[in-house]
Amino acid sequence: MASVAEKIVETVKGMSEQQAAAVLDFAQALQAKKDDEYEQAKQKALALLDDPPLALNGRYWSRESLYDRL
Repeated sequence: MASVAEKIVETVKGMSEQQAAAVLDFAQALQAKKDDEYEQAKQKALALLDDPPLALNGRYWSRESLYDRL
């Protein structure tokens, strides 16, 4: 059984250069969307460290103030 990538390659082989370029553009757009979603999720997770501030031993710390302690 062929993988999805192999099926895509076989399909694109029969296309014109312009059509193949459109497929590549679409695949790159999907990758960029995935990368953007990852970056947004990462920023959201980092924001949780500061809102509310992290409480350690009854004292509140921000992410930046913890960096200063290293």
